[in-house]
Amino acid sequence: DAIDERNYKLAIQHCNKLLKKYPTALQVMALKALALCRANKTAEALEQCAEVQAQSPTDPAIMQPLSMVYRVIG
Repeated sequence: DAIDERNYKLAIQHCNKLLKKYPTALQVMALKALALCRANKTAEALEQCAEVQAQSPTDPAIMQPLSMVYRVIG
């Protein structure tokens, strides 16, 4: 919801909290990458994307946020 409301700082905070509990949650990692990208934290967004891609995800719920990041960054 925070991403949809363009509150990227809050979205990143929510993702960080979830990742402390579930450090391998790829969907949360992908959403964090998207929030970082939209918050103009390009380098961090790319690092987060690389972490997710290292796990070779195939789930569309994971791939969609990543593709959105790459579309924005180019």
